[in-house]
Amino acid sequence: MAKYFRDMNLKPLRFGVIGLGFGANIHVPALKMLKGVQVVAIAGRDLTKVRLVAKKFDIPVACATLKDFFQQKLDAITIALPPSEAEKAISMAFKKGVPVLAEKPLSISLKSALKLEKLAKGNIAGIDFQFAELDVFKKLKEIIDSKKFGNVRHVQIVWMVYSAAHRKKEWSWKVDAKRGGGVISLLGSHMFYLIEWLFGPVTGLLASSSSKETSVFSPKGSSPAEDLVSIIFNHPKIAKIAATISNASPSGIGHRWEIVFDSATVILHNPTFDYMSGFALKIRKGEHERKILIPKVPRNIDGRIKPFRSLAHRFVKAVKSKKQFMPNFTVGLRVQKLMEACYNSSGGNKYIRI
Repeated sequence: MAKYFRDMNLKPLRFGVIGLGFGANIHVPALKMLKGVQVVAIAGRDLTKVRLVAKKFDIPVACATLKDFFQQKLDAITIALPPSEAEKAISMAFKKGVPVLAEKPLSISLKSALKLEKLAKGNIAGIDFQFAELDVFKKLKEIIDSKKFGNVRHVQIVWMVYSAAHRKKEWSWKVDAKRGGGVISLLGSHMFYLIEWLFGPVTGLLASSSSKETSVFSPKGSSPAEDLVSIIFNHPKIAKIAATISNASPSGIGHRWEIVFDSATVILHNPTFDYMSGFALKIRKGEHERKILIPKVPRNIDGRIKPFRSLAHRFVKAVKSKKQFMPNFTVGLRVQKLMEACYNSSGGNKYIRI
């Protein structure tokens, strides 16, 4: 009997992937790099495109419907769908007892996220908050937790980039408020997770937003999503956490965190167009500044693949050991609550308690 379980554990896990964008470009390459994993099925809306992707990555089964996809024998799946489409796929997976690793945010609304968080009870489920997989953010957390520079006094986050949707002026779910697009969903969800992972829970926020740049190319009668948001967070131990994020900034500075401690300031900055690569971690004490961590930027490979591979590797271990994974759907629900608070605050120009 013991040998039987050992042999079962050695069998490759059969993964399915839903999504022809981030799913095909990031999930599939990362999963195929992992030992003990086989990508056996991929699903998308357009069967012709699905077949092309399946052929490119040597995936045996191409599916144009979720029904066909879930008829395959799958040990786990990853999902990279717009927030407005994720709930159905995730619900079907849980009903079949299939572990799920989903993209953030968890869903289109807080009501939907609450439903999915309840369905996840007893299932193995994870959310792809991949910035925390980067060495620079791990090092930043180590510095904060060690208190080697004292307590955190205040934090300034500036994340100003120029997304492909805004560069090309292309209408898609990423700029459509009704389908879960906008900078709060795309960038803010990552930031909310990182803030509480690094510093602990916030107690409230005040936000203001604009959709001016998105409105320029939005179709008549559509709902242009916000492309600029400024947020002030209340925190029980930090005087102030302030953030400005935008995905419509042609000359934006990139992604920058400035953490002011009692005896030093730590700066984490990525000025490049690659969302994951290009970060450098520096420490400033008085007039002196030194670099403590500058990861190598991978060539000819999307920088998002490495952190997703790291997260997927941990997910695979959780599936094989039948143990819970972090960040899980409860964490995803918390981020959804912060997103909802941000929408409500910016929509009504009011402070929201969390």
